[in-house]
Amino acid sequence: MKKIDKVIHFCYNYKVINKIKGMATTKRRIPVTLPLDLESILENFSRKNKISLSQSINIFLREGLENAEDNYLGALADDLGTRTKKFESHEAFWKDVLPA
Repeated sequence: MKKIDKVIHFCYNYKVINKIKGMATTKRRIPVTLPLDLESILENFSRKNKISLSQSINIFLREGLENAEDNYLGALADDLGTRTKKFESHEAFWKDVLPA
């Protein structure tokens, strides 16, 4: 048997290995697995609007996060009627929502 040397594979989400500098892009890549029906919808949206698939996902993800924030703040506003006033900053909301 031949000795196999260590092989470093350069893929879109590798970390710095043996002091080799990072990727050619400044944006981090996040691999996501989608159901076929959702993938088809996003591809059609991208094609129709002449934008990349990643831009489409970015649009829908931002909308979803804004809706989540609106729902949270709406529930907080409904709760304010029954309690004393409470201020919830944008930063405090995301600190509660996102894991540490």
